[in-house]
Order: sequence, then C-alpha cells, then structure tokens
Amino acid sequence: MIGKVDKYEILEELFIGRDTFVLKCSRDKIYAMKLLILNQTSKQMVDRFKREMKITATINHHNIIRGGDDCGLGKWRQKQCFYYLMEYVNGPSLRVLMEDGFKFSEIDVLFIALETLKGLTFLKNKNIIHRDIKPSNILIDQNCSVKIADLGLAKIVEHIDSHTQITMGPTILGTPYYLAPERTFNSDIDYIGDIYSLGATLYEMLTGFPPFRDFLGNSPSLSDYIDILDKYSSPTSVKKVNKSIPSNVAKIVDSMLHRDKKRRPSHEKLTNSISKVIQMFPRYPTDELLAKVQQIAKKNNEALAETKDDIKNVDLVDKASAGSPNREIVSQLENFDFFKDTIITLHRYRNVLYALRIKEKLSREEKIALSVVLREYTTSQRDMEIFRFLIAICSAFRQQKQQNIVKHVLTQKISFDLDFLEKVMNGFIRCVNLGPNHEAVKKMVFLHKEKQYTYIHVLNDMLKQNIVTKASIRVALMRLLVENELY
Repeated sequence: MIGKVDKYEILEELFIGRDTFVLKCSRDKIYAMKLLILNQTSKQMVDRFKREMKITATINHHNIIRGGDDCGLGKWRQKQCFYYLMEYVNGPSLRVLMEDGFKFSEIDVLFIALETLKGLTFLKNKNIIHRDIKPSNILIDQNCSVKIADLGLAKIVEHIDSHTQITMGPTILGTPYYLAPERTFNSDIDYIGDIYSLGATLYEMLTGFPPFRDFLGNSPSLSDYIDILDKYSSPTSVKKVNKSIPSNVAKIVDSMLHRDKKRRPSHEKLTNSISKVIQMFPRYPTDELLAKVQQIAKKNNEALAETKDDIKNVDLVDKASAGSPNREIVSQLENFDFFKDTIITLHRYRNVLYALRIKEKLSREEKIALSVVLREYTTSQRDMEIFRFLIAICSAFRQQKQQNIVKHVLTQKISFDLDFLEKVMNGFIRCVNLGPNHEAVKKMVFLHKEKQYTYIHVLNDMLKQNIVTKASIRVALMRLLVENELY
C-alpha cells in the first residue's frame, strides 16, 4: 500500500497527469480509481470530470471500461481530490505492446478493430462520441478482451444527422496523428471522427508508425500536423509501407482514413467488412497475442508483490528501525559507514527518479539517456555532482515545479534502514555475475545464514576479500535502481 484515498487502499499509480491521476486501489476487490486534484483546478476541468464520471456510470458494455461503483471526496498527496471508481483491467494498452516491440499480425489487428468497433457502436447508439481513440486508450486484459478506456473527452449529443455538425469552439481536444482532419480545420465532429482515429491506430499497428508520421518528426505539434494535412490529402497507403499486408486488410484501413468523412465507412458497414475478412482465419486472436498480454499481466502482478513494501512516497518519514537495537548487530562491521551512506543515497535516488516519473512518463529516448549518464556519474561516487545532473535533467525537459520537487527530495532528511539495506544487498548478490568467485560467495552465505542480517555480513566479507570494490557496488546498485524504476 502506498497510501489511502477515503476508504480505499492505494496499491499503485497507473497514470499521472498534471491534475488527474489513475490509481490501482482495493477495498472489497481491485479497482481503478480516477481522481482530480481540486486545488487550483478550473471549473471547466471539474465540469469535464463530472461529465466523464456521468458518462462512464451509464455504460454497461464488455468492450468499454465500466464505472460508477463509487465516488467521493478525499485527499491524495496532501491535496483535496474528487474521485470515482472504474473497472480495473489487468493487461497492457496497445501503446504498451507497441513500445514493448510486439509485432501485430493482420489477424490480431482485425480482431482488435472488430472488438473496438463493438464498443464504439454501443457509444454511438447511446449518442456518445469518444473523441480520443488512440493506442493508449485501447486496453487488452489477460483473457484478450478489448476495452476502450478514458472517456475524459467524450461528449453526449442529442442528435446528429447528415446536416448536423458539432462544434467545439476554438479549442481542439485530442492527440495529433489520431485526429480526424475535419477536427483540425473547423473543429466540427460527429461519430465518424472516431472511425478515423481507430483507423490511425490500426495503421500504426500494421506499419510501426501513425499516419503522416513519415512526413513529420517524432514530436509534432498540432500546427505541424495541420501543415501536413494542407499538403497531403491522405497518408501513404498501408500497402506501400508494408507490402506483406493483404490487400483486403489494407483497403479497410485506408478507407477509414479518407480525408472526406462522408467517404469513410459507417460503424455498421465497417463491422460487416471486417467480419467477412476475419472469418477467413480459423482462429483469432493469435496465441502470440494471448501469450504476450498474459506475460505482461503476470509481470505487473509480480512487480506489485515485490514492491508493495518499498518506499513509494516522495515525502519519506523516518524509519522505525532507525533506532532499533538490531542496529548494534552490524554497526561494528568494517564497512558499516559505507553501507549507511550508500543506502541513504539509494533512498534519495529512488525518490528523485520517482518524482520525475510521477509527473510525466519519460519517453524511451529520455529513459536511455538518463540510464546511461547516471551509470557514468556513479563511478565517481560524488553524490552532489549526480544530484546536479538530475536537476539539469529537470531543467532540460521539466517545468520549474518539477525542479522544486527534486530539490526538496535531495535536501530532506532520510534515516538509515537496516531491513531495506538487507533487501538491497540480497538483490545485489542475486543479480551481479561474480564469475570465478561464485562458489566463495555461496560459502559466505552459508556461513552467515543463521545471522539476522545475512547479506550485509556477506557483502562486508566480499569487500574485505576484494571480491568486489566499493565503487563497483555503488555502480551496480545504481544500475539496478535505474533499470527497475524506469524500464
């Protein structure tokens, strides 16, 4: 547990935005909790959150995340919040699968498209437009059930016909690449805009990048996207990008991305087209997709079990074990001061990395850069130099508010925790390849196995016998920390 909101125990943070959080929580069972921080939140944000809660509560469809079990007021990170509960999906989003390198077959693409369409058709029949269909908002649970998530931009409309437009004023809501062209030029939208967004998602699953990405950079702005739409009437055909894609599959995806929304297929026509093609395959989804989502779901469960007692809060309190008489058991060890300084440093790094992670999910490039540079800096053991680097990272791609959080973490008092140190040392010995010294270390473990802090004693002996050096311990621990926290 990493905290409580009202009567619910918070187990994990699934998504962190500027004002909104999605948390994994439990009481009688596991839920997903979406909450809005009320401090300095605009009335527009509160109204949108309430509308989302209302829409979610009215929906009962197996391809859309359910909500409405409970709602209320509480506190999260010492701030007032408004929350509501949703169905928890133990499985990855399409975005997570893509980032993990999973290659979607055309069978799986058709299967996911058909299941998503069932949800979108249900929304249409309820007079609801989703307005934010994209890979991160389509989830797959461990049984390969497809779920549409995040109704934060959804809109209930009274009636739409061929002569009706829904305008959203000067603000365009959504994500470039997945926005229908009509939304970027005159902000009008109807249900067929969701078809374009789904088509853009399928396009990325088949080609590895979303529509028009071959004309744009890695992080396009909305203005960049509009400029490209001015120059090109349609994205590069799926078949041209990936020649192995069957023509009938490519034709379906290309039709969904037509610039003229009147020429895109309706929900019903598209469902019929995909159903005819997918019936040609004897089995779907594929075993590969099922195995992958089950692997990720299992990994999520294991990670939660392993880290549920770890320090998860940036604002650490002094550990009860700091004044424990057990301290005397190892305080006389030759390398006790080194262990003490190391674990305090690890606490600070862990919290700095957590402070960075909870504010905005790092891109893969940022993760790699941070991991590499941290490993280089740890060889010097000059902690303040590393801390300055972390603040520089904040300066490069974070706001002033995040810089202040990091500075706060670096200056706070952190006590020494023997139990946490024992856990870290055990992890170090298990994960580090000791080569020819493997048998000698096994004997040390056997020798000290009856002692309360076995692995602290073992590592002390390893240092005394020059099996490892202090510098290598520091570097290895930091590498393990970065990989566990960021990958």
